[in-house]
Amino acid sequence: QQPMLKKLLLFFTPNKVVSLVFIAFSLKLLFSIYSHAVNILFWDQWDLYNVLFYKKNLLEMFLYQPGIHRMGLPFVLEMCLAQLTHWNTKIDSLFVGAISILACYFALILKKKLFKKLSYSDIIIPAICLSFVQYESFTVIPFPSLAIFPLLLIFIYCRVWLIKNTSIRYISVIIVNFFLIYSGYGMFIGFITVTVFAYLFFTEKDLKQKRIILVSLLVSLIMIAGFFYNYNLTRDPAPISILLFPFIPFYIPFLFSGFFLPLIPNIDKLFYLCVLFSFGISCVVLYFYFFYKTLRKTILKSSKISSINLVLLIFFSFTLLYSLTNSIGRISIDPFHGLSSRYTTFLIPFFLGLYFCLLQLPNNMSKRIS
Repeated sequence: QQPMLKKLLLFFTPNKVVSLVFIAFSLKLLFSIYSHAVNILFWDQWDLYNVLFYKKNLLEMFLYQPGIHRMGLPFVLEMCLAQLTHWNTKIDSLFVGAISILACYFALILKKKLFKKLSYSDIIIPAICLSFVQYESFTVIPFPSLAIFPLLLIFIYCRVWLIKNTSIRYISVIIVNFFLIYSGYGMFIGFITVTVFAYLFFTEKDLKQKRIILVSLLVSLIMIAGFFYNYNLTRDPAPISILLFPFIPFYIPFLFSGFFLPLIPNIDKLFYLCVLFSFGISCVVLYFYFFYKTLRKTILKSSKISSINLVLLIFFSFTLLYSLTNSIGRISIDPFHGLSSRYTTFLIPFFLGLYFCLLQLPNNMSKRIS
């Protein structure tokens, strides 16, 4: 039996197993989308399709602002696809599903780049990225600008930060950062980019590199300024009472339960929500602890931040910024409104970050947890 087991392990290498699981989840996602999507304009689609009703040009589509964010490149692609398919919203849903699959692929590439190889436990990546828990993003409001496309760009954004050639790295970061700022809630990456470049500028000792970083920092600031040019501050305001602000720190971790909510039986939902709320609190505490530990280590030792820590800070910071905004916008409407499945997509970087943290533990401990 042991030789047979060894042969199976040699044949089913981690790369093959992860690839098979990735394909299986991809097919399952596409089948689920095809089964549940309908070819009819629904809900927010009536508002977002206004650009076609009023025949907006490509630039107007790119800068279109339905809320606090702009729609960007994915919205242009979506509108072009809509015209080619005669507004077949079922194809829109499948298009969003295909982007989600591509995002998962880049997440696997990112993991392999960070840890040099894939492992059996990496099947958790397609399980998280391609989960149908996000069903509203696929079947109810199938617009890639709102969640799925920014997620893809976030994984690409993290990947280009790992390019060895500094000039190519910073140029690539700026390009991806530009499209992220103008792609839905990917706008938060713009502020993270400025923060990272500012940190690199103050810690870099080489004068030549310092000049390159300074230019990159200024370009990043110009991009944010450009985002707010002709920005409509009155668009979709969030009516929130000042009395609700003290509850926002508690509402943020509550959002994390939204990723698991569709999996919870209705009978004991309240109990599970209490448990998941505690989990959310732990996630937020973990973020601040990790942030403090990383900064303390790099500042005291005067060393550069490692690639894995940079990616983790991007993942955690983005999810926290998004959760804070979601909390401010939704807490005054209904406590459970923020648990809608379309808001779970941007929790994916956080959960992948937790997984990457586990992989950094000592081998004996990480194997036990896996």
